[in-house]
Amino acid sequence: MPSVLEGIQVLLVDDDEDLLAVMQLILESQGALVITTSTAEAALDTLSTTKPDVLVLDIMMPHRDGWSLLNEARGRGDLDGVPVLAVTGLDLGRDQIEQAGLSGYLPKPMDAKALCLAVARLARATRSA
Repeated sequence: MPSVLEGIQVLLVDDDEDLLAVMQLILESQGALVITTSTAEAALDTLSTTKPDVLVLDIMMPHRDGWSLLNEARGRGDLDGVPVLAVTGLDLGRDQIEQAGLSGYLPKPMDAKALCLAVARLARATRSA
């Protein structure tokens, strides 16, 4: 029986290397193909050559935050059709989520099952669109 995330490519962006490794392990255990980066700059480099099925993004990162990454990647067209799930310690309200064009939001610390379900839901919605 295939795993819930079988074949879904996910780009994970988080400056917390330990959390990044945990999220990668969780998603890969469910069949996802995961690319990880710990900076906005590295994520932008990756997005210039790769179009993931889902972008999972931390907002509060040093040097360059997730909002900046989103703005630049969208301006370049790198995120056309790519849902973005914010996993952050920020308490985001519905208005902030909608204004930023986020497809979803999970507060840190996040639940492993919630992460997998959110990524699966976003990938399915994109593939059926």
